[in-house]
Amino acid sequence: MKLINKENIKEILNLESEKEYETIKCFQYIDDSNKYKFYVFSCYYNDEEELKAHFKAINDIIAFDFQSNLLLDVERWNLYIFFFVGDTISHELKTSIEQNKYATRKILYDNMSKEPSIKQIEEIILNKLFRLELSPEELKHEEYNISLQDIIKQKDSFLINSIKEVASIQDNSKKEINKKKTNIVQRYLEMRKNG
Repeated sequence: MKLINKENIKEILNLESEKEYETIKCFQYIDDSNKYKFYVFSCYYNDEEELKAHFKAINDIIAFDFQSNLLLDVERWNLYIFFFVGDTISHELKTSIEQNKYATRKILYDNMSKEPSIKQIEEIILNKLFRLELSPEELKHEEYNISLQDIIKQKDSFLINSIKEVASIQDNSKKEINKKKTNIVQRYLEMRKNG
């Protein structure tokens, strides 16, 4: 997995003299097969007023000047903007921005205290979009101090067994691994259907 900071943002977005957009950063994620790329943009604002003043315009620029030029559907429909804000943002504004699915998926982090560095932004992007490092044994329900695995086991022990079975599959061929996973999922779905 590669995440590359694209420093020529003015060229990427065909910007000419729009100073307010100079703070936009673009990161390009290239999948391991080199068949497609994901583009992730980020911006930093000091407070809610700055964010309100700019987020729609930035989304529109990305939609019109960038998204419209992408040829692959997987690239066109996997654009993200991470908004970082120094102050606290109202719940209403945060919800409104993150629920707006026009052109890009928007993710907002507030209470940042200072503008994150390129390295910090990269880590946040990787953790939010590309890394899934959750262990069911480690997740605890706050109120009951019980693991997620135990909660699921109480409701559906066959599901836990199916997950463990999928996790233990080992084979040299990806095709065989996928075939075995598919069989386990189909068996689970049949069991749920029949009750």
